[in-house]
Amino acid sequence: MAIQADRSAGSGEGPQVSLGVPWSSIRFQISLLLLLSALNGMVIAAYVVALAATLSASPVPEGEQAAAAALSSLTPLHHELVDGEAEVDDLSPLLLDLGEQLFALEDEGQDALVAMAAYRDELDRAVLTGDFGEAAAGTRLNQRYHQLVGAVQMLGDGDEAPSLEQRARTLLLALFGWLVLGAGITVAASFRLRRVLSVPLSGLSQAAMAVADGDLDHSIPVTTESQEFQQLGAALETMRRGLVRTIAELDEQNAVSEAMLATLSDGVLLLDRSRRVLEFNPAAARVLQGVAPPELARTRNLPVSELLPGLDRELFAGRQGDPVQLKYTGPGGTHTHLEVSLRPLARESKEPGSGFVMVVRDVTRAVEVENLKRGFLSVVTHELKTPLTVIEGYVRLLQMGKGGDLSPKQAQMLQKVRSQAEILKMMVQDLLDATRIEGGHLTLDLGQVVASRVVVDTAESLRPEAISKRLKLLLVDDAPSGVVIHADEFRFRQVLGNLLRNAFKFTEPGGTITVTTRLGEERLIVAVRDTGRGIPPAAIPKLFEKFYQVEAADTRKAGGAGLGLYICEQLTRAMGGTIQVQSMVDEGSCFTLSFPLLPPADAGPGEAPQEPEE
Repeated sequence: MAIQADRSAGSGEGPQVSLGVPWSSIRFQISLLLLLSALNGMVIAAYVVALAATLSASPVPEGEQAAAAALSSLTPLHHELVDGEAEVDDLSPLLLDLGEQLFALEDEGQDALVAMAAYRDELDRAVLTGDFGEAAAGTRLNQRYHQLVGAVQMLGDGDEAPSLEQRARTLLLALFGWLVLGAGITVAASFRLRRVLSVPLSGLSQAAMAVADGDLDHSIPVTTESQEFQQLGAALETMRRGLVRTIAELDEQNAVSEAMLATLSDGVLLLDRSRRVLEFNPAAARVLQGVAPPELARTRNLPVSELLPGLDRELFAGRQGDPVQLKYTGPGGTHTHLEVSLRPLARESKEPGSGFVMVVRDVTRAVEVENLKRGFLSVVTHELKTPLTVIEGYVRLLQMGKGGDLSPKQAQMLQKVRSQAEILKMMVQDLLDATRIEGGHLTLDLGQVVASRVVVDTAESLRPEAISKRLKLLLVDDAPSGVVIHADEFRFRQVLGNLLRNAFKFTEPGGTITVTTRLGEERLIVAVRDTGRGIPPAAIPKLFEKFYQVEAADTRKAGGAGLGLYICEQLTRAMGGTIQVQSMVDEGSCFTLSFPLLPPADAGPGEAPQEPEE
């Protein structure tokens, strides 16, 4: 029996507890059917036990049976005696036997003993008076005998006991009647249960199959025959309506997404796990026109290796998100440049899911503009070097007095011209180096470089500049002498010089710049530390980008075009090294270079650096 608790909405009453089960519920119907089945079994078992007991029991107790047998033996002699065909002495043994049987029954046989004594007294009186032949004596004797027979038959219950066959027949009839009644009630309950259970279940099953086949307009029937199916049908109908609503919302979202993808100028392609194209937007067909085979417009199962020949395999092997540029040459020698980026469809566990999203962008125009800009910068900077060299040469001649004696003011002005010309020359050189690096035209003369000697020579060559800026320059060489690295000595000096000049720019007078050389794990570590203004944390990720300045006023105040650190990183990486920076605002910065050491067998004396021709 279930306990149901209901709380009325909006009321402060406690839960209403109901100890009953609704009669229309499936639980009630099944419980009733099980109860009837159990009751039928119990009744049938009881009737079987009673029938077995009836069949196995004696219909008459043993003592009463013996008395009845003695009386039956006495009956024919009694009739012969009344008819005068027998003597009284013939009855004596039978009466004695009957008396013994009745005496053995004790209290139960007392009435029969009294009746037998009366019968015997009547016999004795008839013998004494000699009235056997008279009708009246025979009548009295028959009366006494019938009283004896009645007394014997009255032994036990006092009523005429039914026979064994009668009692068995009565039990069987009662059992048959109960079986018919129980079967009728059970059949009625079964039909009721079928109407409550089978019919609603069939309706729910058919409706669920229709919904599973895609017919979402097929409503779920809500039956009132049973409480459980009513709740189940209502829940399924709510789920169906929610599913219809969700699908409608997803269709709307898909329509919005398709509209957004259709308006994008970049090609977006969806790939499965086997890297085959599943879907793509119209821009993808337009961007890949002339690059991808014509099958792209007809099929969505094309492998990406056929779609974009030469696609970098590393794009799928851990570099997802980093764009890769591909160059394709079409008919007539035309070039198409594509920028491809890839992102996996990640699951909640951050593992690759069922596919990838690829974005393809046509950067041909941007590459052409960049090449034009690079070419222009290369020509302009190269052409600027000649007049700058002439200016610097004539300034030196004037400072040497070749044009006549100079007044102190004239000498001061020429020194400013010379210093600005040197700054401009370094900017032009940086622009040339950056242009060559981007175009892939910068060549390195890699060889064995004695690192400690180069570090000391570079720092000492810049010591006068540090002194002029009232800065203290310290050298700390903790590396063994003769340590050799594989690098371009001229470019190695350029990197160190850029880092030192950068430290000079952003360190106030009285500050200290420390250059440290030490050994790491099979690497040479060179650190340039200053006590300058430091770098904000937000600027550190962009510090090695081209033309980046921490503050806009740095260009006017300290000079330079924001290319020094960019060139340092590119040259260091090209020589197999790494560069890192650590900084705190108002406490200074530390730039650390790391280069792999050459094995001792490969190390030899370093050669003098040769500056490449411009």
